[in-house]
Amino acid sequence: ILVHETSPEHQTKTIRYEFKLANPDGEWLGNGSGNLYSYRLALKTNYRFPVAGTYSFTIEQNMRDNPLREVSDVGLRVERAK
Repeated sequence: ILVHETSPEHQTKTIRYEFKLANPDGEWLGNGSGNLYSYRLALKTNYRFPVAGTYSFTIEQNMRDNPLREVSDVGLRVERAK
């Protein structure tokens, strides 16, 4: 995937992430059953935003197969560092 991060100062940076969603035999990773699976992956750990304010993120699918028929939703969750 490509994650586009826009800062409060309207500067955008793009970072590419590669995540494995299934085993080589086609078995989905994560938790679930049937056609619905949930899979949590960390993009960044112990990260501090450089400037206070509102950031926006856009997640872009970046695979040869487009659209990915088996993937219906993608989300992003930001948690306060402990």
